Amino acid sequence: MSLRDLERAGLILPQEEWGKHDLRSKVNRPLLLSAWTLAATSAVLTYVGNGLLLTWIGLAGLLLSLALFTRVSIVAIDKRNREEEELWEQKSAESQQQEANGPAPQVSRDELTE
Repeated sequence: MSLRDLERAGLILPQEEWGKHDLRSKVNRPLLLSAWTLAATSAVLTYVGNGLLLTWIGLAGLLLSLALFTRVSIVAIDKRNREEEELWEQKSAESQQQEANGPAPQVSRDELTE
């Protein structure tokens, strides 16, 4: 498939849009860091617990950190998808408006200098 085919299929942005958008992650970094901190602490508790109460507390913490990590990631993906949908809606509205207005009139160089 060529780049033009991919663009027509809506899988990539038009070339005019390349390099104009924010490429940074939309992940909430403090929440992500807290999920990883909880996971590390829980792993230590599981190891130190030696099969007793701390092991189960550590296991619960690991499950909680996994759920938090998953939730933070899903929210970031949804946020990025909403932004892309808004961009595509804006672009399609602009193209529909251009089609409704018809092709731009051709102006010759002589008409511009007069």
